[in-house]
Amino acid sequence: MDDAELSADIDTALYPDTPADAATIRHWWESQDLGWTFERFVALAPNGERVGLCWLRHQTWSADSERRGFINGDFLPAYRSPLHLDAMFEFIEGRAAADGAKVVLSDCRDDDRLALSLLAARGYREIQRSASFRIDLQGTKQRLRELAADARSRVAARGIRVIPLDRLDDPRKAEKLWRLTVQGWRDTRSFVPYTYSTLERFNAWLASPAFHPDRSWVAVSAEETVGVCIMSYQANARVDVAWLTTARSVRGAGVAHALRIEAFLQAAELGAAHILLGGVWAEWMDMRFLTSLSAVRTPATVQFARYLSIGKAHVGC
Repeated sequence: MDDAELSADIDTALYPDTPADAATIRHWWESQDLGWTFERFVALAPNGERVGLCWLRHQTWSADSERRGFINGDFLPAYRSPLHLDAMFEFIEGRAAADGAKVVLSDCRDDDRLALSLLAARGYREIQRSASFRIDLQGTKQRLRELAADARSRVAARGIRVIPLDRLDDPRKAEKLWRLTVQGWRDTRSFVPYTYSTLERFNAWLASPAFHPDRSWVAVSAEETVGVCIMSYQANARVDVAWLTTARSVRGAGVAHALRIEAFLQAAELGAAHILLGGVWAEWMDMRFLTSLSAVRTPATVQFARYLSIGKAHVGC
């Protein structure tokens, strides 16, 4: 079992409603932006069994004057305890501090009482909370068809077409998607400033085994690409929105809505049971739209930060 398989096994065992895929995790690790430090450490049981995993990643300090390090870790359920988690975070925080981090960030689901208790006891404070939803695609398929027809006519009236990415006949499409993505990241609210990826790294990210050009969508106006929705289809049948953004020039024109409706309808037609929406993808959606599709709220993701100069208490056994 490699680290990616262990990570997927831990996540899926702890959160079976959002199963993880080893191939997708492995590719994400391998396509990290240049200039980032990424370290992983495995926890071993006395018998040598691999039972836990923790990691640290951060930008070069010249790109982040606040010196923020991202950390996290967990265990398989049989080995997950306050004592073990506290020891793991003590270790990975120490690695971050030794590497020069001044603040560490971590996250967990808002229904994970053990993780919430651990982070609070170690002096972390909540800085951001992202809503999450699940949409039943088969139960809303007819509604999606109606919404798609309406969305197509609305954007067509502005001279915009929404088509699958594999039908975009443009020799510069990779560059255009990259530039659109950089602009989108600049406009995305985040506690940590974004370090803009190179075209090479962007193309490496797009090569994920979960991404398929015929299942992602772009919006085109004349010769310009003005929107993109990258969908993630993991081997375990999980379907997510991996990335969605539009050009500033068309925001408010219904382009983002048209992109996601086409993507959701296609997933439904392909037989996907549901789609998971989290982070900014959920926050950017009108609640009336989510309600019309009978979206069910699922556990939110909570991001925490802790300054390493502040003392901490430990979680008891």
